[in-house]
Amino acid sequence: MLINCNQITDATNTPSKLLEYISELIAAPTLNDGLLEYLLNHLENNLLSHLEYLAIYIDELQEDLKNRKKEKVLYMQLYGKVKKVFNNAKCA
Repeated sequence: MLINCNQITDATNTPSKLLEYISELIAAPTLNDGLLEYLLNHLENNLLSHLEYLAIYIDELQEDLKNRKKEKVLYMQLYGKVKKVFNNAKCA
């Protein structure tokens, strides 16, 4: 069975199916170094894109956390002012 490097585009992008597809390619007796290099580059690019997505997601989560902390400080300040107004109203 002769394997063409262009066949990798037929592989599915779901992790389990992709691993199964790669396992079949590696098990093929006619596998050459060019295909292995192509697979390595394909997997490396795929991994890099996932890492970039994770970096963006982490940045968004950190920004959200900062905003929530700011909101908490504002709520505590508001609570302190409301409490002071009610305490002053009780004393009057």
